[in-house]
Amino acid sequence: MPHWSDRMLFLQAWMRNPLKVGSVTPSAPALVSRMLAPIDWDHVQTVVELGAGTGPVTAEILQRTPPHVRFLTFEREPAFRELLTSRYPDLQIYPEALELCRVLALTGRSTADVVISGIPFAALPGPEQDLLLDEINRALAPGGMFIAFQYSPQLYGRLKRRFADCRIAVVLGNLPPALVYTCYTASESAG
Repeated sequence: MPHWSDRMLFLQAWMRNPLKVGSVTPSAPALVSRMLAPIDWDHVQTVVELGAGTGPVTAEILQRTPPHVRFLTFEREPAFRELLTSRYPDLQIYPEALELCRVLALTGRSTADVVISGIPFAALPGPEQDLLLDEINRALAPGGMFIAFQYSPQLYGRLKRRFADCRIAVVLGNLPPALVYTCYTASESAG
């Protein structure tokens, strides 16, 4: 369960800018579990988290990642970045998800195997959604996986245009209930 202080920080950030934060509370354990379930941790090299918030997904990723996996996280909200830095001093945290490909290159990785997102796409203007999804698609390795949770189905059409396969699951054990999109890029053998 999220800490009480995390919930307060989330609510304060949401009240300051509801369109950028997207929710009044951190992700519930049921949502975190559903998002991370499809990842084969023994066969990934690089995992990226976008929109880490106060870190419920981050904490679980850190528990699950084997030592060989490179983990990068992005969070735009300064208060959340500060909290994450205090909790996880060794974690690499970057402020701008639109620089995903550049950051991967700077860290010696050409692509990511998995990108996990808590970014509230519905709160972004359409052109910014497109820029971000194109950046994610470029960053993913062939056969890579993009996992995102949202509170509305509006993102589905944009995802279907960019990914070879896209699935949706509903997580009722989150407040509010959430949709989890799991999308895959085409593998190299698929042409």
